[in-house]
Amino acid sequence: MSAPLSKDLRTKYNVRAVPIRRDDEVRIVRGHYNDREGKVTQVYRKKFRIHVERVTRDKANGQPVPIPIHPSKAQPLPGLPLCSFAFSR
Repeated sequence: MSAPLSKDLRTKYNVRAVPIRRDDEVRIVRGHYNDREGKVTQVYRKKFRIHVERVTRDKANGQPVPIPIHPSKAQPLPGLPLCSFAFSR
């Protein structure tokens, strides 16, 4: 599962997208939860979704449930070390 890079990171690393992993910091760029930032808490490979902390909805009993986000709608934040094998081309 990969997420697209921002334009400045794209020119810096010459790569369009990098794999998303747990504990990566991302910003959601599309949809109802856009402009929210957080850490990836879970990568749900079967449904091709990621869960980001502080992106939740409350159930009827008040229990918070994480909202699944498609990885193409999230961008890794620029201050973090990106996956090294993504740039080995």
